[in-house]
Amino acid sequence: MQTRESRLTGPELDALMLAERSRLHGETWLSATLGSAALATVLVAVMVKPESRQPFFLWLGLLAAVLTVRAAVGLAFRRASPEPASASQWVARFRMVLLAHGFTWGLASILMFDAMDPMRMTFLVFAVTGICVSALMAYAFDIRASLLFCLPALIPLGTCLWQTGNEVNRVTSLAVVLFIAYVTIVSVRSSRTVRQNVALRGMEGRRLEALERSHRQLDQAERMAKLGSFDWDPAGGSLVWTDEHYRLWGLEPQSQPATYALFSERVHPEDRELVETRLQQTLRGERAYELTYRVLGSDGAVRH
Repeated sequence: MQTRESRLTGPELDALMLAERSRLHGETWLSATLGSAALATVLVAVMVKPESRQPFFLWLGLLAAVLTVRAAVGLAFRRASPEPASASQWVARFRMVLLAHGFTWGLASILMFDAMDPMRMTFLVFAVTGICVSALMAYAFDIRASLLFCLPALIPLGTCLWQTGNEVNRVTSLAVVLFIAYVTIVSVRSSRTVRQNVALRGMEGRRLEALERSHRQLDQAERMAKLGSFDWDPAGGSLVWTDEHYRLWGLEPQSQPATYALFSERVHPEDRELVETRLQQTLRGERAYELTYRVLGSDGAVRH
């Protein structure tokens, strides 16, 4: 069970979430931009009419301008390698670009909606709804950003469908609303999962910082007291020496791996048999390991 002190909540968690959102925005913008451009090209190809091409290509040009701005923000983020302190500013920039992107897709419904052509109208509904669903899923880590895109993109489409007065169109608009609501609920759940994962990583980081601080304090205490310590697993063979333990044995800290062979090599030749015998007795549980013996330093000095 986690204690209250170990839980990551409040401003600390909010700061970590902002940093995570900015990082994920920086990873998502490219695929989202390319996907939007591809869908827009297909949409114009299907919807354009020979007698009225200008509005369609004007919209495509406007979308290209918005996507260019979005790409510029994404590239600037990558070049900046921003610190966590600036995460809120970057998240705000990504959200503003998404809002402009959403309004551009909303304009598509106004320019391309044609109640007299059911096939084109159906394709428009699928295109706008599809890109909104994609945004909700791709930006589950930032629900506000996905809604800033979806609402201005969907409201014009729903309004156009409703104003036709056609019962089928009105039912379609309600179905779109219900479907988007369902996807939003799923995205909210995914957002909570992201928040939980960020909290867990934050707690792990906090524990690692505490462990590193403890190691530094131990090293400082050992240097002041001229004491060393080690951790040895006889079964697995792993051996860890603290920095001061290296120094007491006449070696630079971490200059070479700590091994049992190194240990035996540094024990005075006249004491090796006694040390080995006492270790074996201790491992068999016959007596406690308490022994004074001599160690040879790299300079030939003898230490007890």
